[in-house]
Order: sequence, then C-alpha cells, then structure tokens
Amino acid sequence: MIPEFILSCIVVAFVLYLPGFFILKATRLSQWEAFAFAPFVSIPAYCILGIVYEKAGLSASALSIGLPVLIVSLVVLGVSAGHKRTQRQKTASAQASLQSSLGFYPLLYIGVGLAVYSFFYLSSMPTLGHVAETYDNVFHYNLIRSFVESGAWSSLDGSVYLDEGANYPYAFLSHEFYPAAWHTISSFAVSLFNVPVGVAANATNCVFITCVFSLSSCLFLNRLFKSNHLALLIGAFVTFAFGAYPWVILAHWPLYPNLVSTAFVPLLCFTFMQAVGVSTPKKQHAVYVVLFVLGVMAIAFCQPNAVFVAMVILAPYVVYEGSKAIAQQVARRNATANKQEKPKRARIISGIILALLIVAFWFLLFKLPFLQSTVNYYWPPLMSVTQAIASSISLSLALPLPQYVLGIMVLLGILYIVVKKRRLSWVVVSYALAACIFIAAASLGNCWLKHFLAGFWYTDPYRAAALVGVAGIPLAVAGLYALVRIVQKVLATLRPAHAEGRQNKIAAGIVIALVCVAIYSPVAPGNLPFFKHVQNITATHAGREIDVPYTDTEKNFVDRVNELIDEDDVVLNLPYDGSMMAYGLSDLPVYYRSIAGYGRTNESEQGALMREQLSSLATDEQVQEAVCETGADYVLIMANGKDQMNFTSAYDPELWRGIESINENTPGFELVL
Repeated sequence: MIPEFILSCIVVAFVLYLPGFFILKATRLSQWEAFAFAPFVSIPAYCILGIVYEKAGLSASALSIGLPVLIVSLVVLGVSAGHKRTQRQKTASAQASLQSSLGFYPLLYIGVGLAVYSFFYLSSMPTLGHVAETYDNVFHYNLIRSFVESGAWSSLDGSVYLDEGANYPYAFLSHEFYPAAWHTISSFAVSLFNVPVGVAANATNCVFITCVFSLSSCLFLNRLFKSNHLALLIGAFVTFAFGAYPWVILAHWPLYPNLVSTAFVPLLCFTFMQAVGVSTPKKQHAVYVVLFVLGVMAIAFCQPNAVFVAMVILAPYVVYEGSKAIAQQVARRNATANKQEKPKRARIISGIILALLIVAFWFLLFKLPFLQSTVNYYWPPLMSVTQAIASSISLSLALPLPQYVLGIMVLLGILYIVVKKRRLSWVVVSYALAACIFIAAASLGNCWLKHFLAGFWYTDPYRAAALVGVAGIPLAVAGLYALVRIVQKVLATLRPAHAEGRQNKIAAGIVIALVCVAIYSPVAPGNLPFFKHVQNITATHAGREIDVPYTDTEKNFVDRVNELIDEDDVVLNLPYDGSMMAYGLSDLPVYYRSIAGYGRTNESEQGALMREQLSSLATDEQVQEAVCETGADYVLIMANGKDQMNFTSAYDPELWRGIESINENTPGFELVL
C-alpha cells in the first residue's frame, strides 16, 4: 500500500495547498505565509461548495469540487500577475522581512515532522492502510465512504446513509451539521483513485501533522521570538515533543477531527497577533483580519472546539497587549501633566476590565443553546486533584507516562520568561490556564466548574491535555534556548577565546541534540518512554494484538460477500460483530452502520422492529412489511466472541435478539455463505 499512501499524500497536499497558495499570492503575503495560510482558503472553499452542491442537487466528487476551486485560484493568480510592475515592487518590500527571517526553517520543521512521524508512527504499522478501530472512527470511516458513494459532501448533512442505495427508511432518520472537513479532504483520494478509506485517512493525518502543524508552529514561534534564529531552530525539534498533542489523539485515543483542527491553532494565533499588532504594515491588517475569519471557518469545518483552544492561548495576549495600548494612550494624553502614575493605574484597571470581558464572553458561549449537549457532557475523573497537578508538571497528563525532561524544559522556560523576557509573560498565563482546564477535566466530579472550564472539550481529559501540549511549545522552546545560553556562557567563562564562533555553535548543537535524545528516545531506564508507547500502541492496533470489532478474518469474509451481492442490495447486520465498519472499510451496504443510538427517538420504526423481531419474519406481517420497505436482501451474522461484542458499552443483547437468534434453521432464511 506504499504507492497508494504516497499518492494519497500528494493528493491531500495538492488539495490543501495549491488553490489557496495561488489566491494568497495575489496579496502582500510572503511566499511562506501564502503557503502556510493556503488551507485557510481551501478548506472553507471545498466545504461551502459541498453544501451548495447538495442544496442544488448537484453531485460532488474530487473533480467537481476541486476543479472549480483550482480554476478560480488560477484566475486570481493570473489577474494579480497582470498588475503593473511597480505594484509588484511595492509588494516585494512588505514580503521581504518575514521571508528573510524564516529562510529555510519551514522546510526544517516539515522535515523534522516527517522524520518523527515516520519513525514513531508509520514504521510501526504493518501496512499503511492500518486503521484504529475505536469508537469515533466507526462514524468517520463510514462518513468518508458515504460522501464518496453519494456525491453529497455537505457538512450540513452528516449522515452515513447518503449513498444512492440507501433510498429506504434507514436506521437513523436525523440529518444534522457535522464538521466534516477531515472527511472531505480524505474523500478526494478515494474519489480520484479509489484508494482504501484507511489509506486516505492515514494520508490526511500525515499531511496535517507533518505540513500543516509544522508550518503553523514555525510562523507562531517566529512571531513570538522575533526572528531569533536559535529559538526558531529549537522550535523545529520541540514542536513534536509533547505527547499530549499530536501523539495521544493520533495513536492512543484517536480523535482525527480534533487532530487536524488543533494543528491550525498556532497559525490562527499568529494571524490574530498580526491582525492587531502595531508592527504589522497598515495595508496588511485587512489581509490578516480576513485570514483570521477564514481560519475560524476552516477550524469550524474541522472541529470547532479548536477555536476555544486558540481563545485560551490568546486571552492573556489580549489582556497584556490591550492594557498596554490603553496605558500608552493615557501616557500620551498626560505627557504634559507629568503624571507617571496614571498610565500604570490605567493598565491595571484596563487589564482587569478586559479579563472580565473575556470571562463574560466565555460564559455567554457556555450558555449558547446549541452547545449545551457539548458543555454538559460528563467525563468521569481519571485521577485526584493532586495527581492531576503532578501530572501537569511531569507532562504525563492523561497517561501514566511522564515526560520529565520536557517538563523541566517547560519550567526552565517559565523561569526564563519571568526573568528575561517579560514581554512573553502572557504565554506563561496561557499555559497556566490550559493546565487548569486539564486539571478540571481530569480530576473534578460532575460539578459546574468542571463543565465551565472544560465543557467545550466534552470534559474529556485527553482533549484537554492536547491544549496543554500546544500551549507548552513556546515555553519548552524558551527553556531549551535558556539552557543553551547558560552552557554557552559557562564555556565562555572557562575558555574566553572561544566565546564566539564555531565552538559556540557546536555547543548549542550538542545541548539541543542531548535534550532531544532524552525526549524522543524509545529506550530509557525506569518508566516506559512516551515515544516507545506511541510505537507500541500503534503496533498493537495495527497488528490486531487486541480484540477489535472488525477482524482480518471478517474482512476477508466480507470481501467474499461483496462478490456475491449486487450493488443495490441491502444487508441487515449485527453491528457489534464488527460489521458496523464493513461499509466504510469494505464498501459493504450494511443497514446498521452506527456504534450507538439504537433504541432512541431518532431511530426508524423499521430499523427498531427488525433488530428486535427479524427472526419472526416467516410469521410476522409487520416484520415482513419492514423488510420489504427497506429492501433488505441478506442478513450478515459473523462469528464473534464475547469480548469482541463488548467492544463498546453501547451493546445491549436485548436490543438485538431479533438478529442474534437467527441461524440456518430459522424459517424464512436460507444460508448462502
């Protein structure tokens, strides 16, 4: 599957970056900015076009969605290229500063990301079509297949029954908004080249982590450290060091929409800082404002809760810079009166007011009706409050796998910023807020405070831990930077003749290398190193070494079933024997495609009747009518063990007695395979 995976990665990268890059080249952005921001343009374009097509009754595919966006981007590029040469020269001066400060560092970030991702994740898979058969992924894989089969790529209709063969009263009748950008991007490779859904999904994750997150972090760190090349170099190796993000929600607790949306967070923060920053050229403010809006839209189409991650990181920045700007304004007004105390008092008061306004805005969002099912979701605590605090310091967070060296770098970074770089003190506050949210999610019971702080992440400790991972990157960079400078100063004291030059750079390289080895090494005494856990859990899932709902034997059997049935046939099934994944991963038109929700109000009458009484087909007219209405032709019952059926607590044998009681001797049924 290596060729298919590489092809899928190329398709995903092309889809994410090319149209957006062409459009953004018409602005005053640098080359790297235009490239990094390209998904902010492309993703909303594809998702909005998918909605328009669905409303207009038009069929969506990789070509019908991708080509119009590409053509428009080429037209915009052509028009911008036709502007006068003088206009291009004016633009060049605005682009030069960021372009020169970044240099080839973005390529370094991508290279490091690809190396770490390949070594610890991809290399642990027996095939690149491996999929993690976890709770949420049942829906994700099925939705990709539903998009491709139906030609309906609308986020407003997140149903796994969109395919043309599902023209019947399917199991669930509700159609609602679902942030489906990840599914849309994954669908391109499946639609174009019919690659397996698992391969396309893995390729999408790969591009988002190694490219999107890399560039996102690079631009954000460059903005924070004001083009400090050593700090920017360190950032390339620190970006992927935190286990909580991206590795936990990639390999241990797979949450793919969260994975890709959070990859945009540093870039969205950079965009906001550029939009309001006084150092940004006036003509570019509007560009960054538009990009910020597009970025929020892109994240909303991926997974909206990443917007709240950005809010947590940016809130202290708004208070810090906002109060500073107000104080400077007061100082200018009172310059003639020589009253120095007023600006300081004004900054304190304005800072408090801004902080209260942010809390009020958070509370308003917390009370929005459409968010109530999210913020009121309860996740039981994983640990005590003291354990959660300790795990925040050790960076083990939601897993018993401490990252002590990285934790020391974060603490050193906090100390360095407080003592030397107070202009970045807001970053420390952002990290503290993130840690508080994690502590609430991981340790508190079902109380108001837990929901208020962590409700936007379903009070899930794993999602909240990812916030800590993203917020901690600048601090770890600052900590390692401080350590390098300390070592360099010690060497300069011992050997003054070598205080500058090549020896200084060698010392920096050695320190960075040693710290990186300590962080990333899969071999270490004592506790299991985190990155060894990444390899282990990936290999465990891929090697089928644990009970999974959809085994390789069952996949092979489903392949035989696909050879037997026609395209428009409907196969009734017992989803918990693994067949709930058969539609997404094997393109088998099973009827029951969901992992939960059976017995609730949005289930169809026919679906409920058949799963409870299908074995009475020969004698029950209502069952016969339900089978006729759904057009069911076959029943699929796969051999399974008790552990496999208990893959999820949603399985209730009483709800499936109508199917589980069927055998080759049941009247009305004939064994065909």
